Amino acid sequence: MRRRGCLLAALSMLLWTLPSAAQAGVELRSAASLEIRIAKPLAVSFEEELRLDMRPGEDSQWLQSVVFQIKPVKWLRIEPQYRLSLRPGATVEAPELRHRLALAVRARLKLGVLRLGIRERYQVRFTEPGDTPRQQLASKVTAKFRHGDMPIIPAVWFEFFLRFPEDEDPVLADKLRVGVGLAIPTKVVEIGFGFQIEKSIEDPEEAPLPILALDFEFELDPRPKKNKDEGS
Repeated sequence: MRRRGCLLAALSMLLWTLPSAAQAGVELRSAASLEIRIAKPLAVSFEEELRLDMRPGEDSQWLQSVVFQIKPVKWLRIEPQYRLSLRPGATVEAPELRHRLALAVRARLKLGVLRLGIRERYQVRFTEPGDTPRQQLASKVTAKFRHGDMPIIPAVWFEFFLRFPEDEDPVLADKLRVGVGLAIPTKVVEIGFGFQIEKSIEDPEEAPLPILALDFEFELDPRPKKNKDEGS
């Protein structure tokens, strides 16, 4: 009952903030992901995400991602990734497609009720043939607070993007994000709410962008029970 009450309260807060958030020119994100555990060290995750940028002149984006998760040890995860981004509002005749290849390395550390996560991700984005690929290094530090008696999992995070030089542009620092959120785990799905601020470093005059996010994370383990017991 406590978990259901927290879920209803969180949904009510989100619905209450969406109209005012849209008027303020924020970005709204909604995503659903499915993680399939193939073997003890290997899993694959599929994600669908919709991003609505409420700022004047900005387009919405539809993103589809595939992530392979390799877990050689308990505290380390290696993730080859591919993401396709569609901007239907770019042009009517030819919507803009963006492809992103990435390799991420994640490390986790448990300190009592604190779960500290560190992620380094190298990514390359392609738009049209002939365009210069955009290379970035995205660093993220996340702190989650987990306790057996708590029906929710609060979290805070910091993310920093470095952009590799393009042509004659020597700028390296690109943008940063600072966010807070909470996750509500259930037997079927984990529901996450997040609020973060994105600030451009390359263009200091650009106003910070608030981002509201709602995520649904599903897990599927089709392995036989015997294999599950051996892998646990």
